[in-house]
Amino acid sequence: MPTRQQWKFAEDRFASLFGTVRRPLSGSNSRSGGADDGQHDVLHLESKYSKSHAVFSLYRKTKEIADKEKQGDGTKGKPVVIGLQEKGKRGVMLCIHEKDFPAVIMEFLKANDVKVSQRAEDQIRSANKNHEDRRERDAK
Repeated sequence: MPTRQQWKFAEDRFASLFGTVRRPLSGSNSRSGGADDGQHDVLHLESKYSKSHAVFSLYRKTKEIADKEKQGDGTKGKPVVIGLQEKGKRGVMLCIHEKDFPAVIMEFLKANDVKVSQRAEDQIRSANKNHEDRRERDAK
Protein backbone atom coordinates (compact mmCIF):
# COMPACT_ATOMS: atom_id res chain seq x y z
CA MET A 1 0.00 0.00 0.00
CA PRO A 2 1.48 3.37 -0.96
CA THR A 3 2.02 5.90 1.75
CA ARG A 4 -0.07 9.06 1.81
CA GLN A 5 2.93 11.17 0.79
CA GLN A 6 3.70 8.93 -2.21
CA TRP A 7 0.28 9.24 -3.81
CA LYS A 8 0.14 12.98 -3.08
CA PHE A 9 3.49 13.40 -4.81
CA ALA A 10 2.29 11.25 -7.75
CA GLU A 11 -0.86 13.38 -8.13
CA ASP A 12 1.19 16.59 -8.02
CA ARG A 13 3.70 15.26 -10.55
CA PHE A 14 0.85 14.26 -12.88
CA ALA A 15 -0.90 17.63 -12.54
CA SER A 16 2.37 19.43 -13.32
CA LEU A 17 2.35 17.81 -16.79
CA PHE A 18 -0.52 20.16 -17.56
CA GLY A 19 0.72 23.24 -15.74
CA THR A 20 -1.39 22.89 -12.65
CA VAL A 21 -1.24 21.45 -9.14
CA ARG A 22 -3.04 18.61 -7.39
CA ARG A 23 -6.40 19.28 -5.85
CA PRO A 24 -6.31 18.67 -2.09
CA LEU A 25 -9.24 16.68 -0.73
CA SER A 26 -10.31 15.53 -4.21
CA GLY A 27 -12.94 12.88 -4.78
CA SER A 28 -16.69 12.66 -5.12
CA ASN A 29 -17.24 14.16 -1.64
CA SER A 30 -14.80 16.99 -2.24
CA ARG A 31 -15.56 20.51 -1.12
CA SER A 32 -12.48 21.88 -2.86
CA GLY A 33 -14.13 22.83 -6.15
CA GLY A 34 -13.98 19.57 -8.08
CA ALA A 35 -13.81 15.80 -7.89
CA ASP A 36 -10.71 15.44 -10.07
CA ASP A 37 -7.10 15.24 -8.90
CA GLY A 38 -5.89 18.45 -10.55
CA GLN A 39 -6.96 22.08 -10.52
CA HIS A 40 -7.15 22.53 -14.29
CA ASP A 41 -9.71 24.81 -15.96
CA VAL A 42 -10.23 22.58 -19.02
CA LEU A 43 -9.05 19.04 -18.26
CA HIS A 44 -10.44 16.58 -15.70
CA LEU A 45 -7.28 14.97 -14.32
CA GLU A 46 -7.50 11.57 -12.66
CA SER A 47 -4.35 10.03 -11.21
CA LYS A 48 -4.04 6.40 -10.14
CA TYR A 49 -1.00 5.45 -8.07
CA SER A 50 -0.37 1.76 -7.48
CA LYS A 51 2.40 -0.78 -7.14
CA SER A 52 1.53 -2.00 -10.63
CA HIS A 53 -0.93 -1.47 -13.48
CA ALA A 54 -1.49 -4.08 -16.19
CA VAL A 55 -1.00 -1.49 -18.92
CA PHE A 56 2.60 -0.90 -17.76
CA SER A 57 3.44 -4.58 -18.35
CA LEU A 58 2.01 -4.25 -21.86
CA TYR A 59 3.93 -1.00 -22.36
CA ARG A 60 7.28 -2.51 -21.28
CA LYS A 61 6.87 -5.51 -23.60
CA THR A 62 5.84 -3.28 -26.52
CA LYS A 63 8.66 -0.79 -25.78
CA GLU A 64 11.28 -3.56 -26.09
CA ILE A 65 10.01 -4.31 -29.59
CA ALA A 66 9.63 -0.64 -30.58
CA ASP A 67 13.19 0.18 -29.44
CA LYS A 68 14.53 -2.24 -32.06
CA GLU A 69 12.51 -0.73 -34.93
CA LYS A 70 13.57 2.20 -37.10
CA GLN A 71 11.55 5.32 -37.80
CA GLY A 72 11.08 6.59 -41.36
CA ASP A 73 14.17 8.79 -41.09
CA GLY A 74 16.33 5.89 -39.91
CA THR A 75 16.29 6.90 -36.23
CA LYS A 76 16.29 3.82 -34.03
CA GLY A 77 13.38 3.37 -31.65
CA LYS A 78 9.74 4.34 -32.08
CA PRO A 79 7.48 6.01 -29.52
CA VAL A 80 4.82 3.62 -28.22
CA VAL A 81 1.11 4.37 -28.34
CA ILE A 82 -1.18 1.73 -26.91
CA GLY A 83 -4.83 1.85 -27.95
CA LEU A 84 -7.23 0.10 -25.59
CA GLN A 85 -10.62 -0.76 -27.04
CA GLU A 86 -13.63 -2.57 -25.63
CA LYS A 87 -15.70 -4.95 -27.70
CA GLY A 88 -18.97 -3.37 -28.73
CA LYS A 89 -17.93 0.08 -27.48
CA ARG A 90 -16.87 3.12 -29.47
CA GLY A 91 -13.64 5.01 -28.96
CA VAL A 92 -10.04 4.22 -28.18
CA MET A 93 -8.26 4.89 -24.89
CA LEU A 94 -4.73 6.05 -25.69
CA CYS A 95 -1.87 5.17 -23.36
CA ILE A 96 1.24 7.23 -24.05
CA HIS A 97 4.37 7.63 -21.93
CA GLU A 98 4.93 11.27 -21.04
CA LYS A 99 8.34 11.35 -22.75
CA ASP A 100 6.72 10.25 -26.03
CA PHE A 101 3.89 12.78 -25.83
CA PRO A 102 5.46 15.50 -28.04
CA ALA A 103 6.24 13.04 -30.85
CA VAL A 104 2.75 11.58 -30.62
CA ILE A 105 1.18 15.07 -30.75
CA MET A 106 3.15 15.86 -33.92
CA GLU A 107 2.13 12.60 -35.63
CA PHE A 108 -1.52 13.05 -34.63
CA LEU A 109 -1.57 16.56 -36.11
CA LYS A 110 0.09 15.38 -39.33
CA ALA A 111 -2.32 12.46 -39.67
CA ASN A 112 -5.25 14.86 -39.39
CA ASP A 113 -3.92 17.25 -42.05
CA VAL A 114 -2.96 19.99 -39.60
CA LYS A 115 -0.06 21.95 -40.96
CA VAL A 116 2.48 22.41 -38.20
CA SER A 117 4.99 25.20 -38.61
CA GLN A 118 8.62 24.72 -37.66
CA ARG A 119 8.04 27.26 -34.88
CA ALA A 120 5.16 25.20 -33.44
CA GLU A 121 7.24 22.04 -33.67
CA ASP A 122 10.09 23.80 -31.86
CA GLN A 123 7.68 25.02 -29.17
CA ILE A 124 6.36 21.49 -28.58
CA ARG A 125 9.91 20.19 -28.21
CA SER A 126 10.79 23.12 -25.93
CA ALA A 127 7.78 22.41 -23.72
CA ASN A 128 8.92 18.80 -23.42
CA LYS A 129 12.48 19.88 -22.53
CA ASN A 130 11.14 22.28 -19.89
CA HIS A 131 9.02 19.49 -18.44
CA GLU A 132 11.98 17.10 -18.33
CA ASP A 133 14.14 19.74 -16.63
CA ARG A 134 11.42 20.40 -14.06
CA ARG A 135 11.11 16.64 -13.36
CA GLU A 136 14.88 16.37 -12.81
CA ARG A 137 14.83 19.29 -10.38
CA ASP A 138 11.87 17.76 -8.49
CA ALA A 139 13.67 14.42 -8.24
CA LYS A 140 16.59 16.00 -6.36
